Amino acid sequence: MSTAILYLPSTPLNVLVSCAHAIAYNKSSKKVLWLIDQKNCADNLYVRALQEWEDSPFSQVTVLCGNKKGLAKLKQRKQNFKWLNNRLANLQPKTVFTGSDRRIEFQYVMHCLKDLNPLGGYLDDGLYSYTGRRQVWYKDLFSSWLKKLSYGYWWEEPVTVGASSKIQQLHLFQPEAALSILKKNKQVIALNNKLFLNNKIFNLSSSVLKLFAEDINSYALIDVLIFIPHPNNVAKMNGYLLRLQTIISKLKNNANTIAIKYHPRVSENDPLELQKLGVSKIIPAGIASEFVLPVLPANCAVFGDVGTALLTCHWLRPDLNLTAILSKEDYFQQSFGPIMRQMGIKVISLVEEIEV
Repeated sequence: MSTAILYLPSTPLNVLVSCAHAIAYNKSSKKVLWLIDQKNCADNLYVRALQEWEDSPFSQVTVLCGNKKGLAKLKQRKQNFKWLNNRLANLQPKTVFTGSDRRIEFQYVMHCLKDLNPLGGYLDDGLYSYTGRRQVWYKDLFSSWLKKLSYGYWWEEPVTVGASSKIQQLHLFQPEAALSILKKNKQVIALNNKLFLNNKIFNLSSSVLKLFAEDINSYALIDVLIFIPHPNNVAKMNGYLLRLQTIISKLKNNANTIAIKYHPRVSENDPLELQKLGVSKIIPAGIASEFVLPVLPANCAVFGDVGTALLTCHWLRPDLNLTAILSKEDYFQQSFGPIMRQMGIKVISLVEEIEV
């Protein structure tokens, strides 16, 4: 068997973890990265950044589309299977890493390589490793049956991400906090978060920011970063904008540069008009937060509320000063308190408790 190692990421977090992992892992092996299940294939900025990355540990970076629906999706996946099968015949990797063993491309790769018996590795995809995914047994049963019928009986429906029999090795941010069902009968390895402070990762993030026409030097000046959640979550929180305005007003007294990062689903530059309140920088919403974190200065104060942004900060940049502001008056906000506290993130409920 060759010593090749194959990475199959699908999300920006998967990509960043794959890159950091590949830099440090088994340096003598050939490594390739196939970015799977992508909605944007014609001009994927992350693929461009990876292909232009001078420090890349990968000998090849390729993108596979996953942007069709209905019967067209079935046809597209079978075309992808054909492509995968042809490439695997030459590559024959000894190890396959993924951010989700629920991705059909990963399971198909492991099926194609079954005679070679490669190691299947799960690179932490974040929240699901610690809270699991909501299961509806009949939906899972139907999904499993449908996929087996459509693609083959090699399909396996894992109880949670990373828990399938195709995964033998787990690389986790916080192994001690991960679900026991995930770790059962698997080798567990802690991801070293210092990997994300590597100069090579900084250079990759810089490349991504440049593709968005961002001045990399401006990020070193950020004192405070505030994450705005998904617009649907904003709508669930009564008085969110007024509360946010109060937070910004208080922070302005102690911070020179306040930056705002809207959720990627936001299409406008500054829909809440926060620059009028004295916010210094609006980070383009389209930039995945994972590629913003490596270029932030140490001890930068980061504030958030609902969602996973602060959790990602905690795992990738534990040297940042993180605070979740969760109102006691809002049940939806309070529902995020337990996981924040479990991960060691400071949780406050009043604006008056803010410290910078």
